[in-house]
This record gives sequence, structure tokens and C-alpha cells, in this order.
Amino acid sequence: MTVTPLTGADDKARTLFELWPAHDWAGIFATFAPRMAAAFPEAEIPNAWAQIIAQVGELETIADDAYVRVHDIHTVVDVPLEFEAGEMVGRVTFDESGHVAGLFFLNPDAASESESQ
Repeated sequence: MTVTPLTGADDKARTLFELWPAHDWAGIFATFAPRMAAAFPEAEIPNAWAQIIAQVGELETIADDAYVRVHDIHTVVDVPLEFEAGEMVGRVTFDESGHVAGLFFLNPDAASESESQ
């Protein structure tokens, strides 16, 4: 069985990353699949964002280009993110229904290493 990427996954990922600097914690949480919501409660989202800002400053740019691929039944999207003090890669894993099943802010080197595995 061939699995195709979720339609519009790149746009969904960019939209999700736009919610972080807007502090739309409820909006971010609403995208989560049930298992993701159980693992990452809404009350913890602001703390995660504060840690990222402490490392690399405010988010300045969300790139238009994204790397989309399929892994098992999931669609994985890597979006380059430019912060005040450096670059990161936002990685979102969508389940087959389009909900967020995984979410990471990665150093670009770590992102490229995991892509090659």
C-alpha cells in the first residue's frame, strides 16, 4: 500500500508555527491528536516556547519552503525557522486525520541527520 502525504501538510505546518509567537496556546493545542494532547498538556505549551526563546530569541521568519515526506502512515514536515539568534527546524508529524502527532523544534544539523536515517 502506497501512502501519499497529507494534502496541504506544508501549509498546515507553517500555520501551526505562526501560532507560537502569537501565543495562541489553545489554537496550538486544538491541532493535537489525542495521544499528543495527553503527552503535551496545553498548560505546558507556554513553558516550551519560553525555553525556545531563551535559546534563540524571538521567531522572525517562517520559510516558505518545507520538506514533506511520508513515514509509515504519518506525514512529516520540516519547516526552516529563523530566530533572532539562529536557525531551527520546526518538525511536525501529522496523523492520517491531519492532527499533530509529533512536534519538535530542532537544530538544523540534528534535523538533517534524522532525515538521512
